[in-house]
Parts: sequence; C-alpha cells; structure tokens
Amino acid sequence: NDPYIVFNKSSHTYSVQLADDPPHAIFFSDHKMIAAYDEKLVYKNLLNSQSYTIPKSINNKPVSYYSFDGVKDNYGRLWMTARGNGLFCYDEKNNTFAEFHHDNSKIKSLPFNLTTCLFIDRSENLWVGMDGGGVATLDLKQPKFNLFPLSEGDYPVLKDYFTKCFYEDETGRIWFGTHTTGLNIMDNKTGSLVNYRNEKNNPKSLPGNIVASIVKDVDGNMWVGGSGGISLFNEKKNLFKTVALHGIPALHPDLNIFVYKMIQLRNGDLAAATLYGLIKIVKQKNGSYQGYYFCDAPLLTGSSTDVIELPNGIIYTTVPGHGLYQLTKTPNGYIISNVYLEGIDLRSVRADEKNPELLWVSSGIGLIDFNTATKKYTIWDTNNGLANSYVYGSLEDEKHNVWISTNGGLSYLDRTANHIENYSYQDGLQSNEFNTQAFYKSPTNTFYFGGIKGFNWFRSINFKNYPHKPQAAITQMEVDNILLSIDSALAKNDYIELPYDKNNLNFTFAALDYTRPDANRIQYTLEGWDTKWITTYTKSVRYSHLLPGNYNMIIKASNAAGIWSEEKSIKFTIEKPYWQTGWFYFLIVFLFILAVVYATYALAQMKVKQKLRKLERLAAIEEERNRISKDMHDEIGNGLTHIALLSELIQAQHSPGPDIKKDIRSISISARKLVQTMSEIIWTLSPQNDTLDNLLAYIREQSHQYFEGMNVVFTIHFPEVLPEIILTNEQRRNLFLVTKEALSNAMKHSQATCIHLSVVISNDKYCFTVKDNGVGMPANKFKIGSNGLKNMRKRMEDIGGTILWKNEIKGTLVEYCLIL
Repeated sequence: NDPYIVFNKSSHTYSVQLADDPPHAIFFSDHKMIAAYDEKLVYKNLLNSQSYTIPKSINNKPVSYYSFDGVKDNYGRLWMTARGNGLFCYDEKNNTFAEFHHDNSKIKSLPFNLTTCLFIDRSENLWVGMDGGGVATLDLKQPKFNLFPLSEGDYPVLKDYFTKCFYEDETGRIWFGTHTTGLNIMDNKTGSLVNYRNEKNNPKSLPGNIVASIVKDVDGNMWVGGSGGISLFNEKKNLFKTVALHGIPALHPDLNIFVYKMIQLRNGDLAAATLYGLIKIVKQKNGSYQGYYFCDAPLLTGSSTDVIELPNGIIYTTVPGHGLYQLTKTPNGYIISNVYLEGIDLRSVRADEKNPELLWVSSGIGLIDFNTATKKYTIWDTNNGLANSYVYGSLEDEKHNVWISTNGGLSYLDRTANHIENYSYQDGLQSNEFNTQAFYKSPTNTFYFGGIKGFNWFRSINFKNYPHKPQAAITQMEVDNILLSIDSALAKNDYIELPYDKNNLNFTFAALDYTRPDANRIQYTLEGWDTKWITTYTKSVRYSHLLPGNYNMIIKASNAAGIWSEEKSIKFTIEKPYWQTGWFYFLIVFLFILAVVYATYALAQMKVKQKLRKLERLAAIEEERNRISKDMHDEIGNGLTHIALLSELIQAQHSPGPDIKKDIRSISISARKLVQTMSEIIWTLSPQNDTLDNLLAYIREQSHQYFEGMNVVFTIHFPEVLPEIILTNEQRRNLFLVTKEALSNAMKHSQATCIHLSVVISNDKYCFTVKDNGVGMPANKFKIGSNGLKNMRKRMEDIGGTILWKNEIKGTLVEYCLIL
C-alpha cells in the first residue's frame, strides 16, 4: 500500500491514509475533492461522501497520463498537468477533454510538454510551470477579438495575410479574399484552410490572385471579384468561370477591370463597383451571364469603390475624389440624379439599419453621416475621439451603435452616449491598419474586419471588458542612484526622511496584470511637485533636485481592458538646509536683480528676434506661393494646354474615325492625370497631413491603386509604430513624387515580377527603399543620368536628403533618406 497525507484545517492535525491505488494529485473545488489517476478522475462530494468517476478520453478514445497538479477556473474547466504529455483540460459542463502540446510550427503553442505545476492569478491567467521549459501563461478569458492568424507561421500556404473581403456561409465557414494569395475558405471549428489561386496553365482556376469581393446570390451562386474580373465559382467542381464584359474598353494594357464590391439588386442583376466604374451583370435567357456598363455609356468619370441599393430602388456609389453619386431608375435604365460630398476621398457607403434616410460614408477625412432627406451631414474624426481620420468602413450592432475600421485601429461609437472608444493591436487586433471593403456583418451578426496582417471577428453582443482590477506596486526607490530599503526606511514613521542634498530620486513601478503586459499603463503623480496625473507605458520615473518639503508619490495601474487599480503611495520628506545666513539672502537679492537685468536684456533681444522671425516667415510664405504658382503653371497649365490642343485637333478633322477615338482617349487620360495632379497638390497643402504617418498611409493607398490589377507582386513594409515626425509641404511633396517616380520606373523599365517598398527609421534618419527583381539599370544610366533620375536627385537635394541607385544581383535598389 502507498500512503498519502490528509490534513485537517480545523484541528490542525494530519493523518496518513493508505490506498492500493493512490491518486497522483488531489485538489478541491465547490465542496468536492477531485483525485487524478492515470486513466480517470474521481469526484467526491465532501458534504455527503458520494463519489463518481470520469474516464479520461480524447475524441472518444481513452488516454492515460500522470498529473502533478490541477486547478479549476471560473468557467467550469479543470486544468491538469501531464508529465511529458503537455496540458490537459476537462470541461465539466460539456463532459469533454482537450489537450495542448508543443507544436514547432506554431509560435504560441505550449513551449514544453513536461508540465509540473499550475496557478490561476486574479486576472484569470493560467500559469504553467514546466520542468526545463520555464513558465508559460494562457489567458482563460474569452478574447475581445478573435484573431486570424494567431501566429504568422500558422498557415505556410499563405505568403501574407493582407485581407480584402469576407463571406460567412451556412456552415459557419469563413471565406476571405487576400491581396496576393487568392481566395481562402477556413473551417473555424477545425482550423483547416483551403486556398484557391491563379494557375497560369489552368483556365478554370481563379483568374487573379487579388480577391476583393465575395457574394452569394439568391440562386445560390458564389461570385468572386478582384483583379481577374468577375467569376462564378463552383466549389464542388473546383471551377472558376469568368463573366464576359461587353462595351468596356481597356484603360491600360496592364490594367485589369478590378472589382472592389459586388451586390445583388432587387431585380436579380448584380452591380459591381470597379476600377472602370459601375458595371451590371445580367442573366441571359440561356442561363449564362454577361456584363455591361450600367447604361449605354459609362456612368462615372472615375473608379467606383462601393455601391448600395436602398429599399426605394435608389442606388448610391462612392467615387474617390469625385463624390457620392445618386442613381435613379428610369424606363431606359439609370441616370445620375445628384452628386454629393464632392472632392472627398470616399471609400465605402452603408445604409443605416434604423433610419433609412441616413447613410454612413467612410472617407479619408473621417466617418460621414449623410442625411439623404435634408442633404446635411456630420463628420466624425479625431477631433471627436476617432482613432484615426482615415476610415475604411463601418458596421452597425444590435443596439445600432457603430464599429469603425480606420488607419489607427477599431473605434466604437456609442450613438446614445455620443462617446467613442478605441481599440488597437494591443487589444488583440491584427494591426492598427485595416483595408477598404474588408469589413463584413454575417447573418449570425458576427463582425469581420480585415487588415494588413490578417483579420479579427467577434460578436458585439458578447463583447465586454472583464472587471478584473489589476494591482499597482512601487517596487523600488533609489536615492542618488543608491537602492533604498523601503520597509526599513518606513519602520519608525509612516514616511521617509531624507536630507536636503539627497534629492535625486528614482521610482520603479509595476502593473500586476499579465493578461497582455504590453498594454498595461501606469499613472503617477508626485504630490508637492506634479500638478496633474501623468500616464506612461514606462516602468520608472526620475525626479532630480527636488526642493525641501513634503511629498507623496501616488501610482495606479490599468490593464488591457482599461480598468484601473487602487492607488499605492509612499510619503517622504526632504529636509531644509541647516544654514539660513544673511549673506545667503543678500546673495539671493543680488541674483534676483541680476536676473531682472538679464531678463530685461533677454526680452529686448527676444523682440528683435521675433521681428526677424516674422520677416523670415513672410519670406517663406512668399517662397511657398511662388512654388505653388510654378506647380500650377507647370503641371496644371501643361495638362490643360494638352487637352485644348487635342480638342482643336478633333474640331479640325472632318470625318469620324479611329484617330478621333484615339484623341478622345488621350483627352480622357490627360484629364485623369490632371485630376490626380490636383489631388496630390491639394493633399500636400493640407496641414492635417503634415506627419510621416499620414504620408506613409497616403503612399500606401496611392501605390496599391497604381498596382491593383497589374501582373506584378507589389509589397509594402512600413513600421507598425511610428514616431511623431512633422514634415514640411516641400518634404511631403518631394518624398511622394520621388517614391512615385521610383515605383513607376520599376514598373515600366525593370521587367520585374516583384516590387517591394519599405521604410526604415533609425535614431538619426529615415530611409525609403524601392527594390525590384528586374533586369537592373544599364551602366550609362548611372554615368549620364536621365531627366527622371536627375529630377529625383534634385528633389532630394532640395529637402536636404540623399538618394542612390544600386544594381543588385537581380534587380535594382533605390534608396533615399532624410536626416531626422
């Protein structure tokens, strides 16, 4: 017989019990003793001594393992160690076992399988001790946001996780389109994923690897839109059939139709917002489908990024830079009846679920609520608390509050309280940057938001912050860089006494919540010195040369849910110096008089410098006016002159023919270039775009639009977190134009299949890099230099930067930098 010991907490006595088959571990929960054996769990009710046995099994197969320890969480789950077999969990409510093991292919799996002990902290984190593997933590709470992928290496079949669109089918599978890796279907229950991509030699494969829209019509047909046009997808036959489009001319030989959004209209036709404007897909009598413009001629002068149909049959579509177009049905088709919000970079539009007269329009300047009856609108931006003013889309929950995807994370608008809450990657988002049309509300009221590193999904009705208060602690106090024993210093009094010359203090804090430690915040204030609370993510603060007096260091901490702890404090006194002599006061008076004299002199000098600065500002303003005038003359004037000459040439021709069509196409292209140039000039002049963060967001948006539909893999890598760097109008414009020229050169001349744009920020400078895998640059380009290369070098020199070109082993690298 093997013994085990029973300790009586009431009598403080213990007894030795003998058993033929003693348990490995014993733990208690809700008046029950749970004994863990190799192949079973035995529950014993301590109130009535009744017991029952639970056989251990995984997927209905018996398992056997040795447990050192076990704990029960607040959700009815029993967690047990398994020596050499990882971690096991028994769900008492569902009577199921689950196991967790180390997996080399998953970064966030259990680090080591030899588990020994367990502990659940006050924030409901499970701590797992391992023999030889250290300590790991598992958040037992339901996450705010489900995340795909949990780790970047979880799905090697995907090159990246840049998500463009979603659809949830009747079985709960998640369909999502990506920017480079085609169409994907994920079974959320099993974690399995099926990937569909373009195969060059297979006409039945996905026509293009950029998938930006997925929709199922009332007949059960699955439609997929993106860089390869519009296709019908038969999942059973693994077959994609692209719909033919009639009367739609190619804008560029390397530019595809590119679909941003598809919907089914009430008459059964499909409407598609595309790079070529608004297109309809009509079912023919023979059962096939054909695509046409929405009427006999193109309705729009630019690309359409979204389209909706209201219950009254009116259609609205967003055209970036042009406005919100209202289309009204006539006996002969549709006509443009009104254009609203002109000149704004519009991204998407959604009808309010409660008020049919209200539209929510996402744009580059914020979220716009537009009343179709009164034609009035309100803009929600960072001034109202929005995480970022560049908005991609919005979704409405059961209480008619609004979730908003931006370039700075997700924002939640409580329309009743008129209050906005923001969530970032520290709250479990895929990143702070989301994508156009990458937002979706499923029939099960599940919200999906996609971005550059994957996507999140959640149900707003289940969304909540867990009310677990963290704890704050002052873990260390240094006086003149010497560690002070706080407990010993407080032994005599409830405060610490310091001499006047020991007044350089350093405090170290801790926020005791380990759910997501990087999202913890500290607030502190030194009463007697600070005038307000200071919020920081750092864990220490230093005070130098504190004056004699009484002080109280108070701190509190918040966790990832934004819940604040109780206050912790340390009181201390810095004594006054023992001398108080007459010459010291005389010296103070003398120094005061000297300071007044110096201040008077400094004030006079300051006034002189202010006048000089005013003159310099006036000169700078004049110089900026001249530059704008030159840009308007060179860029806009030349474009208008070109359009005028082509118009006169058409008038001079006497009969229609191919040349007239060619000239009309040239006028259209020139007008588009002119609109683009005007947009770039206006963007450069806008003071709200004066940061490096806004410049990179604008470069990302413009460059993706340039490469969408082209047979080139274009990737961008920008830092996740950017410092606050302010740029002048000239710096922003020249950096954007150099980037635009470098990307254009790579596309036109390199014969590359891959082009990569990146930004690296160091302590003293930030550098842009454009790299391709093309044929490289001829040697004479480096020696003599074309006008384009000269202009790029001149632009960087004008803003104090540098630029260089390098021929790599395969391709060309362009690097241009600015000093911080």
